[in-house]
This record gives sequence, structure tokens and C-alpha cells, in this order.
Amino acid sequence: MQAVAIMIAGVGAYSSAQYQSAIATQQAQIAEYNAKLATEIGQRDAVDIATENIGLMGEQTSAQGASGIEINSESFVNSRIRTAELAWEDQKRTIEKSNRQSANFKNEAETRRVEAKAKKVESKLALASAAFSATGSFISESTGYGGGGFSA
Repeated sequence: MQAVAIMIAGVGAYSSAQYQSAIATQQAQIAEYNAKLATEIGQRDAVDIATENIGLMGEQTSAQGASGIEINSESFVNSRIRTAELAWEDQKRTIEKSNRQSANFKNEAETRRVEAKAKKVESKLALASAAFSATGSFISESTGYGGGGFSA
């Protein structure tokens, strides 16, 4: 009877570990999707920043030209160059941020994949352990050697 209880416990441990493995696998897939999404969002944000900055530079040129400032003067050209440099730095920071987020999600995905593999191994070991324990228990019960030790 004890052998049956051991096997039931082993099957329960096997099922639990299999379920945990499936959850970890699903979490890995979600993290991979989030990594891809972080990259895409960062790229879109960088394009938006570039578009916005180009518009601002156009407005700046129009306003200065309308006010009578020589827009081809050295100071104005330097001003546009600096504005473009700042815009590029802003884009670069946005992309770097999204790349870091993506890398973090990829690390999480890898951690979850490793966890899933470990849970699969755990489930098989639980089942094997239950089988060995149940076999030992069955032999002990059927032969009368119930683990009482040796007597002289």
C-alpha cells in the first residue's frame, strides 16, 4: 500500500514540475516578445525624435530668416549644426535605452528557458525516484523486510 502512495506522490511531483516547466517556457516566450517590442519601440521613438527635431530646425530657420538674420552666417550655421548634434544624441540615447531594455528581456528569456529545462529534469527525477522508492517499498512489504534492521 505504501508503494502506491509513493507512486502517487511521484506522479504528483512529476506533474507539478512539468507544469512549472511549461509556465517558464511561456514566460521565456513573453520575454522574447518584449525584447523585440522594446527594440521596435525604440526605433520608432528615434524616428519620431528625428522628425520632431527636423521640424524644429525648420521652424528655427524660418523664424530667423523672417527676422532678418542672415541664415547663411557662420553663427547661424554653427547653431544648426549644434542643434543637429543634440538631436542625434537624443536619438542615440533613445536607441541605447531600448537596446538595454531588449537585452534585459533577452536575459530574462534565457533564464526562463534554463528554468524550464531544469524543471523538466526535476520532473523526470521525481518520477524515477518515486519508482525506485515504490519498488523498494513493495519488496520490503512483500518479503517482510520492513526496514527493521538486522537482529542477531
